[in-house]
Amino acid sequence: MGSSQLFTILALSLFGVEKTVAAGFSIVYFLTLTAPLWVIGLFAISAAGMNLSTLRSEAAALRHDSALS
Repeated sequence: MGSSQLFTILALSLFGVEKTVAAGFSIVYFLTLTAPLWVIGLFAISAAGMNLSTLRSEAAALRHDSALS
């Protein structure tokens, strides 16, 4: 449970919505906002000719280089 879900449940509780209904809504709300960003990000990575393993290895190399500095 993240802070977004917690505050959504708290806000809906102020309006008399039951916690179980508010929890279900908060999960659907979070996924509705987040899933399109995941899809767009994966499309952008693919369009750049990269994949997640390449991206991870390059990020690890950058972390390693910055740790040496």
